[in-house]
Amino acid sequence: MLSVELGVMEQWITVRGDDRNNPLLLWLHGGPGSSQMPVAHKYDSLLEKEFVIVHWDQRGAGKSNTRDFDERTMSRNRFIQDCHELTLYLKNTRHRESIYLLGHSWGSQPGVLAARRYPEDYRAYIGLSQVVDPLEAHFLGEERLREILRLRGK
Repeated sequence: MLSVELGVMEQWITVRGDDRNNPLLLWLHGGPGSSQMPVAHKYDSLLEKEFVIVHWDQRGAGKSNTRDFDERTMSRNRFIQDCHELTLYLKNTRHRESIYLLGHSWGSQPGVLAARRYPEDYRAYIGLSQVVDPLEAHFLGEERLREILRLRGK
């Protein structure tokens, strides 16, 4: 694990891959607040043969969730800025012109926006369980849940 200062805050990453010369892939976890680092290697071992994968405990998640953490700093724009700062750090320290960016679930929201805002920094963006319209998804989920409860007589 490595600590990196992002958005005036110490945040933590892991870097794993079979060949350090492989393309770099930054994985944005779901949540927010749902660290993936503890289980990443179990699920990413095949990807680690083709990529150097960076998992990041975003602010408020896992090791980046300290006792004095201020939840008010958890804005979408702050996550996008943290992602871009981490991208620049990785490009500089790993000597890459661009990297791959993968956003999973919640991570797909700041991921797609970071890729849109800074396209020159990313070779490609990959959306996994891409969030498209969170408010609409909430209403659709609530509607479906009410229907299930109604059918069960509750």
